[in-house]
This record gives sequence, structure tokens and C-alpha cells, in this order.
Amino acid sequence: MKKLFLLFTIIVLVFAGCSIRPAKPTQEWCKWAFNQIPDHKDISEIDSTAFSAEFYGLLKDAYKAMDREIEMYPGMLGDYEFLFYWYDGNGDSILEPEDSELKFETTEVADRKTTVKVKVYAPSFAPYSPTDYEFDMSLVYEDGLWRIDDWSTPTSESTMKDQVKSYLLR
Repeated sequence: MKKLFLLFTIIVLVFAGCSIRPAKPTQEWCKWAFNQIPDHKDISEIDSTAFSAEFYGLLKDAYKAMDREIEMYPGMLGDYEFLFYWYDGNGDSILEPEDSELKFETTEVADRKTTVKVKVYAPSFAPYSPTDYEFDMSLVYEDGLWRIDDWSTPTSESTMKDQVKSYLLR
């Protein structure tokens, strides 16, 4: 009887452990993760733990390829330029105006994945268009932590991960 009870307990714990859904990432974590996005930064300036192992590995390879490309063709803009533009374009930052608002809205967690809608409202950026910006930060729960697994804009045809893979295959 004791063995049967022990076996039943182990089975229940295994099934319970498999079905536990991680909690959504906090607003603080989302802000920290957003600050790790290498927009107009070198990959050495970010915390690699913000990214999934796969995505960070791809980014690291892409930045190495970029360095080789810059070395081979000094002074020229190459195919790597997209690596600098995650949310800001060339020029002023949408986050610079004092009245800019940055918000994070997390979708439901499913299969240890979720998406954070990153929304920036920049009314003082009005001479430029638009003043509302939205990005998708795809997350995966890996090694007990949330990690960025991709990045996209609702209007882009491909995600950052897809662009990096394409760049590395050229």
C-alpha cells in the first residue's frame, strides 16, 4: 500500500510540474529586457541573458559577420544595417521627448511562450509620423527565466530573427 501511495504521489507531482504555466513577465522585467535590445548599440553593450540561447547565438554570429563586412569594405554601408534599427530610425529617438510613454502589454502564456506588445506614445515626436509605435517582443521561458526570442513590428514583413538568418545565409 505504501508503494502504491508513493507511486501515485510521484505521478501526481510529475503531471503537476509539467502543467505549471510560468507567470507572465513583470513590467520591471519587460523594461529591463527592452533596454537590452541592441538598437543603435553593439552586442557587447547588452546582457546576453535577456535573450534565448538560439536568438543570442544568431545575433552574435550576425555581429561577427558585420565586423568582417566592415573590415572588408571600410566606409560603406552593408547588408548589416538592419541590426542597428530595432525601434528607432536614423535620427532622433522616439524615447527622447519627456512626454514619451513606454508601455508593455503581455499576451497569455501558452506553451512557455508569450508576446509582449511594446507600445510607445510620443506626442512631441509629432513633426515625424506616426506618434504611436508598437513592437512585438516574443518571449520564451528558458532555463527558468523569460528570454527574448524574437522582435518584430506589426508592419514588417519579417521578424528580426528571420532577417538575421537571411543575413547569415547570404
